[in-house]
Order: sequence, then C-alpha cells, then structure tokens
Amino acid sequence: MNRLLCGTSITSRAPLLFLATVTAAATTKNKTNKTENEANKEETLNGRTGLLFLGTGSSTGCPKPLCTMIFGLNNNNNNTTPATQIDPQLKAEFHHRCQTSMAAIQGGDPKHNKNYRNNPALLLSLCNTDTDTDNTTTSSDQKCHNILIDAGKTFREAALRWFPEHQIQTLDAIILTHHHMDAAGGLDDVRGFQKLTYTNNRPKMTPMPLYLSHDCLADVSQRFPWLFPNQQATPYTSGTHTTADKPMVQRHVASFDIQPFTSFTPMTIHGLEITPLPVWHGEDLISYGFAFTLGKNKQVLYISDISRMPDDTLQYIRQKYPNVDVLIIDSLMPEKSHAVHFSLQQALVVARQVGAKQTYIVGINCDAFSLHDDMNAQLQREQDIPVQLAHDGQILVLE
Repeated sequence: MNRLLCGTSITSRAPLLFLATVTAAATTKNKTNKTENEANKEETLNGRTGLLFLGTGSSTGCPKPLCTMIFGLNNNNNNTTPATQIDPQLKAEFHHRCQTSMAAIQGGDPKHNKNYRNNPALLLSLCNTDTDTDNTTTSSDQKCHNILIDAGKTFREAALRWFPEHQIQTLDAIILTHHHMDAAGGLDDVRGFQKLTYTNNRPKMTPMPLYLSHDCLADVSQRFPWLFPNQQATPYTSGTHTTADKPMVQRHVASFDIQPFTSFTPMTIHGLEITPLPVWHGEDLISYGFAFTLGKNKQVLYISDISRMPDDTLQYIRQKYPNVDVLIIDSLMPEKSHAVHFSLQQALVVARQVGAKQTYIVGINCDAFSLHDDMNAQLQREQDIPVQLAHDGQILVLE
C-alpha cells in the first residue's frame, strides 16, 4: 500500500496525501476497535520506513529556562514555586513572553506535550521487510537502518525519549547540516549509542559514519579535538606547559568514520541517495539541507537552518525534485525577519516555489508562536497550502 501518514487532519487542499494523527499522545484519544498491538503499531515506526522528528525547536528549545525560573515547574509538581514567591514585576513583564513556555512547563510528560521542543533533528528509518509466501512477517525479518540528521545539544535527551518508543535499536549513520552547537553539540554523546567488539578481550568501538561538509569538519575537529584525533589540532599551551610533541592519549570516546560531502553531489547511505543542498544560514555561513526519495517515491526536502535560498539550489530542487511530497523547513518567527533564520512567511514562499504537497515547520522560536494546536488551526484557516508546525515525536510513515 502506498501511503504517507502525517499531520493532524484530512484536508481537501492536499488530495494526494492521506493525513492522520500519528503521535504517541493520541493513544487514549483514538477510540477504535483495533487491538492494542495494532494501535501501537500505527502510532510508532515499529519497523516501518519513515521519518521521526527528534527535535523541532530552536537552539534554545522550549520551554525557555528563564521562564521556568520565573514561573516555576509543573503545577502538579511538589517543587513548584508558590505563586506568592514569584516576583510580581517579573511575572507582569514576562507573562506574555512565556505563554508557550508555560504550556511546555505545565503540560506534563514531554511525550504528550507538543509545546515541548528540542533542537532540530530528524531520524530517517529505512526498513526492508522480508515477507513469507503467506504474507506474514516476524520481527527478525525486519531490517532497518537509521540515519540521524544533526546531533545537537539535546540529542541524548531526545533519543532516550523517542528511540525506545519507536523500537529504534541501532543508529547507523549521522549527517550534520552545519557546525553550530544545536546541530553538533551532542557528538560526544554518540559513544553511548555505539557497539563494542572484543578482540583478545580488548574492546574496540565500531566507527559511526559521519557525513559533513569540509568546512564543518574543520570546525568540529577544532571544537572536539578528542573526537577527531586524525585531524590537525592546535597544541594547547598554558605558561610553560604545552601539549606540542606529546604522544596522543587513547581515550574512550565516540569513534567516527569521516565522510566529507560536497554541494549537489549525491551520497548513498545504506542504499538511500541523499543530496546536500547549500543554503545561507546568515550571510557568513553555508548550512546544508538534504533531498532524498523515501518509501514509494516520496520526495522529501529537509532544510532546518536557512536565512536565504541560493538561486542555484532552488533551480536544482526544481529540476531534480519536481514533485516534493514533504518539505521540512526552518521558521524561527511568524513574520519578523531574522539575520540567520527564515520567518514563517519566507518558509511559505519556498513551499510554493517547490510545490510542496505538505510542509512542516521546525526550528520554532518557543514563545514567538501561539500554542502548537492553536497555531496549526490558524494555519489551516488562513493558508491556501497544507502547512503545519511539526512537533517532537511526530512520525511520517512513508511506504
């Protein structure tokens, strides 16, 4: 069956897509006659090819820490700051600046709170299922490879929350969009996801394929020299102490198989062809979006950090990916322009330019937008194209 599961509603504006809610939070709301196993399978990847949004917020995430400091924690938590202890002046000043943060704070478990957002990250799960002659399958028949786009500051938290939920049992490759901390700050945590093999009782870590641009490699190798011992590192000097000419110490850290990429040159990762698309992320930095075809010829564009679309990139997309099914794109603010990120209005321009059948917004500034469900209802009323805010833990099943 050729289908694309996503979003929150059925809309006549997207006749080629079947839109359905697929979040872990929907289990108790979905009143059907399905068995529990069938319901769980529908709301998780569970060995199916698709996308998992590990993070949809900005670099700060949501809630903003300052809002939690001013207004306290969850109202049901014994550690909540009593209202009488909140500085009245701070409360008045930040009341309207922390509306979405308050919903993220007081919404309970982040698994069921669409306003709680981590740094932008997307998991591509590529699954091949061996089907017997009687059309039955077993879990051992399902072979999945999982590719992560960006391992930022909140990567470990997001993976612990969502990987078990969707039976993600391996992490097989990582792609970086750029070198900022919301994209690469979690690289040191990758070691916790890597398998060890033993030779003569000595452990050896299986290197993780890491795909990134040459500029990104130059930056992260300086920022995390212990993770990239084969790259040229600047010696450390303090007074009379220096690391120059010192032997390299073997450390138990993440191990990477470095795979540099170049603009518009497709790379094949576990059988999936992925093309790096250069975009401006501020006028002094090139970040990368990625284009790929997943499932039954579903064309996907992922552009998490963009302030300006280069003409040659837009032309490439139009020529090579003329039937974009899913566009996932950066939008920090609803309307206000920003030096290094798109606004919602700019994102919608690109959505129309590429003819996206469904657009998902990520990189969301926590308190700049209305609450998640309210904002999506507003977008459905006001926009003539299918567009919605994505949320952490959302899946798109492409098969």
